[in-house]
Amino acid sequence: MPILTGINANEGSCIVIYAGSRFNVENASSISWDELLQVVRMIVPEAPEEAVRAVALRYSQEEKGRGEARYRWAMDQILGDYFIVCPVAEMAGREVETGSPVYAYYFTHHSSGLSTPGWTGVPQGSELPYLFRTLASVGGASHTPTEAEGGLSRRVMQYFAVYPWSG
Repeated sequence: MPILTGINANEGSCIVIYAGSRFNVENASSISWDELLQVVRMIVPEAPEEAVRAVALRYSQEEKGRGEARYRWAMDQILGDYFIVCPVAEMAGREVETGSPVYAYYFTHHSSGLSTPGWTGVPQGSELPYLFRTLASVGGASHTPTEAEGGLSRRVMQYFAVYPWSG
């Protein structure tokens, strides 16, 4: 049976907002190296300190151009990879091993009406209003999606509709 799965560019940003309430995430300069280390230790408490530091360093150096925001961005990516991206990839790989076709997407569009702060990028679930034709609900009554977003919604619906399970 065919499988369709996907991820968004910033899967972990909502986790940072809601689970990381002890961090002042709105002020990127308030996120420190030590707090990034705390996040890695939290999700993998049994990891040796050398591994914790290596992971934090790898992620925080990945986006050097982000300046002060690099530790917040690293938290987003670490949490997203650990809780969402890697499990999705593992599940997809297992399905492929059974012979099932797997179709995947990577959603990168930041909706114009999104109510989360701009730094959250493309958080988990951002593709759903495009798939279910509910873009008008994203920004509230006073927001009108752009023409390009309407076109993207039509393409997303078409992609989901033309896979083998749709008949």
